[in-house]
Amino acid sequence: MSRQNYFPRVAHNLGGKMKILRVLLFSLIIFGLFSIQAIAETHRINPTSLRSLVLKQNTSVLLGLNQVHQAKAQLNLARASLLPGVSLALSQPSGQPSFILSSVSILMPFLLPSNWFNLSKTKAMLRAEEAAYRLVQLNAYASVYSMYNTMSGDFQIREALWQQYQDLKSIAYILEQQDKLTGAADPKDLAMARAQAELARLQVSQMDELLVKEKAALRHALGLALEDEIIFENAQVPESDFENQDMITVAQRSLEVAPENVQIDQMVIAAKKDFWAKTFSFLTGATLSAQAYNSGGQMHSAAFSSLSEVGTASFSFGQFPMMELASNNKDQLLIRKKEVQLQMNQIVESALGSLDEVRKQVGYAEYAEKNYIIAYNIELERYRLGINDVSKVLYAKRDVSTATLAKIRVMVDLGQQRINLHRIGLTDQFAEVKGCAQLPSESVDSKGGLLKALRGIFKPSEEVNLVKLCQN
Repeated sequence: MSRQNYFPRVAHNLGGKMKILRVLLFSLIIFGLFSIQAIAETHRINPTSLRSLVLKQNTSVLLGLNQVHQAKAQLNLARASLLPGVSLALSQPSGQPSFILSSVSILMPFLLPSNWFNLSKTKAMLRAEEAAYRLVQLNAYASVYSMYNTMSGDFQIREALWQQYQDLKSIAYILEQQDKLTGAADPKDLAMARAQAELARLQVSQMDELLVKEKAALRHALGLALEDEIIFENAQVPESDFENQDMITVAQRSLEVAPENVQIDQMVIAAKKDFWAKTFSFLTGATLSAQAYNSGGQMHSAAFSSLSEVGTASFSFGQFPMMELASNNKDQLLIRKKEVQLQMNQIVESALGSLDEVRKQVGYAEYAEKNYIIAYNIELERYRLGINDVSKVLYAKRDVSTATLAKIRVMVDLGQQRINLHRIGLTDQFAEVKGCAQLPSESVDSKGGLLKALRGIFKPSEEVNLVKLCQN
């Protein structure tokens, strides 16, 4: 091979290998990126971790926070509407080589009462949105907490059904071995034992299917990715301080801490401010203005020193319906506040009344389970002694399982009623759902007056990070 042909071939081979290396390197980088993105997180699910995940990742809560941001933006717009503005107009008179300032207008919207009432209204609406956001947090957590309580009971039911399946399978196995060794097993008993075991296995499978669906719903509510691992930690719902109190006391205390009342109170304030804003809406403008003037046949620019005050007003009969609508809105909110009180009374009466009955049901279920276990052990011993057939053992085992499942369902119901009481009283985990931290007040007092209010427009004390305030 000549030297002239050798080097081109070597260069060609090296070039091909470099291409392959680049493709492999690119593939490794892409694979690494996808591997990083697919790293699964492990979440241990208990009432405390549920609260943390709901407040940070639940989509309903995030949408509620967005509403607070929008209310804050509306407040900024209301502030901006109070800021002064300058309007300048230039013109070039005929016969003059240069432009002159033909008019000057300084807008002073802070002199209009309606703008101040609008500012107060938007502040109240921001407070109302903060209360609404806390309501979204509380209700989202209550929903997920109830889901967790239900899943906890379903895991226990699944465990009880699995134990039932193992026991029935053992009975069927004993009969099969007896039939193989002696041939004395009753075919009817053997068939019944096998059928009961398979029926129990079917029930276990049905519970597994239900738990898969519940886990998917929980994953969605917590905003978790599909690759995230969920480890369920069982925890009982603690007792509520309200359980041993009378309904009147519980209802009064619940209303005192209810965010619904805070929201409606702020909306009532906003409605009142809106009424006065509509009342003074006929005052439409306040300006300082000056015009160009003619002196000695020469046009001169408008001078700031010659500014004059101008106020404008516009009145129409449509103002009265607007005021009436604003007043009706306030009355509607007061009716809504009464409705909240009635709903709270209904929840308290239902929760406390149900709790009394559920407590009794727990005692009934425990007593029934205890006695069914005694009866099952008696029937099992009689079967071993040859006194009765296996069907009585199977029936007794079925009764034990029925009583066990009834007790578990009653305990789930008890947990749910306690969750309801914790929710309306804002106790236990619900006491940690704070909503948005209280923003500082900007009310105009007698000492600061208008000057302080104007300073609040240019440098508002509510310019804070809402994410830090509202995500706890």
